[in-house]
Amino acid sequence: MGTIAARDAERICTLTERVVAIHLLAAAQACDNKKNIGARPLLARLMKNIRSRQLAGGRRQGDG
Repeated sequence: MGTIAARDAERICTLTERVVAIHLLAAAQACDNKKNIGARPLLARLMKNIRSRQLAGGRRQGDG
C-alpha cells in the first residue's frame, strides 16, 4: 500500500471512530430523555463507563 493510501486509510478509521462515538452518545441521550436506558443493558453499561471517565477528567486510555 502506498504512503498516501495508508495515510488516507488511517484518516478514514479516525473519522469512523468519531461517527460511531457521536452515534452512541446521541442514542444514550435519547434513552436518558425517555428514561428507558435500563431497557438496554449494554447501552446502560456503556453510559456508566462514559460517565465515569467524564468524572475522572475525560482522560482516555493512551492519553499522557
